Amino acid sequence: MQNHIVTDVTKEQLITLSKSKSNKTINRMKVHVTGYIDGEAQIYIILNDKPYKTEEISGDVNFKWTGDWYSDIMEIKYKPSSVNGGKLNLQYLFE
Repeated sequence: MQNHIVTDVTKEQLITLSKSKSNKTINRMKVHVTGYIDGEAQIYIILNDKPYKTEEISGDVNFKWTGDWYSDIMEIKYKPSSVNGGKLNLQYLFE
């Protein structure tokens, strides 16, 4: 699994996750998001310029996204609405 840490959870971000160099053909993805935010935010995968999988998060964060995926990259939008601090960790795997 690869790892991406969102250290400044107070700012809106576009996160790009990429497959590892050892991966050839991609047809599945797994993303596990953990951490804590002091406030409320929305995080979602962008597919065809639209939100694909969306989570409303606050406090302790622990959820997984899995499913079919056919791209070498994934864009995730993080939108805080009233976040004072915290940290998020995205562990991900393209298969």
